[in-house]
Amino acid sequence: TLGFFLQKSQAVVLDESSRQLTTAAIENGQLQIDFAKSSFFTKFDLLNQNQRYTLQNKGEVARDGKLYGGNAFLAPNNMYVRGVLASDNNTAAYLFQARLDGQQIASGVTAWGK
Repeated sequence: TLGFFLQKSQAVVLDESSRQLTTAAIENGQLQIDFAKSSFFTKFDLLNQNQRYTLQNKGEVARDGKLYGGNAFLAPNNMYVRGVLASDNNTAAYLFQARLDGQQIASGVTAWGK
């Protein structure tokens, strides 16, 4: 099992009713990859306009290093994830999307290192 730390991230939140985009911050990032089980778990806090949302996903790691998040609508998952693990296993990155409530959708990208 390898643990990664969050190196860089960018995120925005779309308010569907007003069509406004706001930038969001990501804190407390975690990414664990279990090579024996070909799985991963990731979690972070998304901060937007004084609100904090904890987003997470448990998914699988394919043989080619692609990260496939589990169903975003089945607990404990609450976001969509697609990414890749570098061939040297030292870095990873993924795109994410999550519905925060009835009007807001968060989207972003994360980059991870060992």
